[in-house]
Amino acid sequence: MVDTELRREVVARYFHRAGYATETAADGALAADAATALHPDLVVLDVKLSRVDGLEVMRRLRAEDPARPAVIMLSGTDDAADRISGSA
Repeated sequence: MVDTELRREVVARYFHRAGYATETAADGALAADAATALHPDLVVLDVKLSRVDGLEVMRRLRAEDPARPAVIMLSGTDDAADRISGSA
C-alpha cells in the first residue's frame, strides 16, 4: 500500500508485469485488513499512510505471523527513526 493512487498503481503495475498477482488498498487500515484476509507473500507499504501508518500495518502482520509476509517499506522522507522502526 503506497500513499497516493498514482504511486500505488505504478508499484502494482511493476509487480503485475513481473508476473505477480497484485491488490491495492487506499489506506493503512484497508491494507492491514486485505493482508490479513489474503495472506500475501509480499506486502509493499509506504511508511506514511492515512488512518494506520505503514509501520503499524507491518507490526500487525508480524504479530499474526512473524515469518510472513515479506514487507518492503517505501518512504519519501529521510527520517532515521522511520528506518530504525521499519527494520525491527
